[in-house]
This record gives sequence, structure tokens and C-alpha cells, in this order.
Amino acid sequence: MGFKESVLARRLKDAGFDRDVLRGQTEERLKNMIEAKPHYVEQNRMDTYDKMYAKLNEQIERLRDPSGQIGPRTYAVNLHANPEDMLQWHKTLDQQPQLLDRLHPDVKAALIRRKATPASSCTRC
Repeated sequence: MGFKESVLARRLKDAGFDRDVLRGQTEERLKNMIEAKPHYVEQNRMDTYDKMYAKLNEQIERLRDPSGQIGPRTYAVNLHANPEDMLQWHKTLDQQPQLLDRLHPDVKAALIRRKATPASSCTRC
């Protein structure tokens, strides 16, 4: 890969995650660069020109591919766990007595104390 994917991901974010908009912007940059080619030749910087040209072309190709991922990936994992054994965050602990029984005694005691303390007098609630 001739360019940093993180740069393309940031530019895509700046373009509102619209690949067509970013591709148009990148094609415009490439057009401007082609127009500036005599400047690179004059300053004997064709190696820089060639590298930048290749990077922009590669970015355009990546943006043309709708299935091509740009930026961070999301991965799916399979947990070999019984859903009934997992904490249900949308439920209170009172609604999950099977979990309370498995808690460490100190944690269970702290929960009972906290529940017994009125919320108005609890400094950490």
C-alpha cells in the first residue's frame, strides 16, 4: 500500500463518509497535480511526482470499490457462553437472582449495604 490508510479514513470522515465526494476531491487533486507536472520536471522532482501520482491513483481505486473497507474494522466473535449466565445490563440485580448467588461474598455484602442506604445519604451514588 503506497498510502497510509488512516489518512484516507480521516479524509473519508471529513467528506461525511461519502465516497463519491471524496473520490471527486481526490480526482481534482490528481488533475491539479497533472497540471503542475512541468513544475516537478523543472525542479527535477519527478520521483516525488511519481510517488504522489501513484498514491492518489491508488486512493481513487480504493474509493471506487464499494466493498473495499477503509479505516477501522469491526470484528464479530463467538462467545461460548450461556446467555442466562451473563449479566443483563438492562435489568436490575434483583431481577437476576441467579447471578447474585454467584457473587463474591464481599461484593454481595457491599451491594446489600448500598441498597440499604437511602440514596439521599449515599455520597457515592
